Amino acid sequence: MQFSPKVHVFLQALTLLVGFVVFVFLVAFPLTEGRAVGLSLVKIYTDPFILYLYGAALVFYGGLYQIFLLLDQRKRQLWASLRTLQTLRQLQRAALVLAVMILSAGLYIRFFHHPDDDPAGFLGLAIILSSVSLGVARWASVSKNRIALP
Repeated sequence: MQFSPKVHVFLQALTLLVGFVVFVFLVAFPLTEGRAVGLSLVKIYTDPFILYLYGAALVFYGGLYQIFLLLDQRKRQLWASLRTLQTLRQLQRAALVLAVMILSAGLYIRFFHHPDDDPAGFLGLAIILSSVSLGVARWASVSKNRIALP
């Protein structure tokens, strides 16, 4: 299946937009979260759970970069190359690590949440996001197996 160059540019721009929206969310959300009311910026951004989410965000951005590279390789007609296989492998690893990190954050919230808090929303979001991440890992695995090198 061939796409026009405009579609590739659109998908790459969409990838950048997703990265920007996630960045804005990562910076703004800790300030508006319930526990953060009345805390200093240092205490908000040095919370161990927030730092853990930023670590997971690094893995997310690594995967997003691999998607950007895949779109570029597809645009340059380099889909059946060793570099594409390496990129898919790195994307698969990033997606699997991200899924594990999201699930472990969900388990942490499930067992160590404040008695007044209801973790159901976060747990539902963790299940959805880890499922999406596992889907990306599966897609990368299937795509790796379908590429026939010359």
